Amino acid sequence: RDRVVSLLLGGVLYQIAVLHWDLKSERAYADGPMVQMAETVVNVFSKTESVPAKYRLVPPDALPGALDSGPFSLESRPRPPGGGAQQAQLSQSLQSSQHKGS
Repeated sequence: RDRVVSLLLGGVLYQIAVLHWDLKSERAYADGPMVQMAETVVNVFSKTESVPAKYRLVPPDALPGALDSGPFSLESRPRPPGGGAQQAQLSQSLQSSQHKGS
């Protein structure tokens, strides 16, 4: 389920990046996951001359297994502080949502 959450958050960030790119809006500051997704949008456009409406997985085997553990899994061993990529994506998507609402 961690990978699924990560993919969902990646899709949200992709939609935000496409919207910003389409509206040609500049942001004064963006975190790493948002910058990576914006670069992905620009790279896709430069290669195909269009931007798909949906975030596509490459490779297709990137879908998670039902019992795979990930950064949000509860395990008996402690995790290092600082979170992971999924937590950074979640933080960035929430910040972008707040930015759009104000």
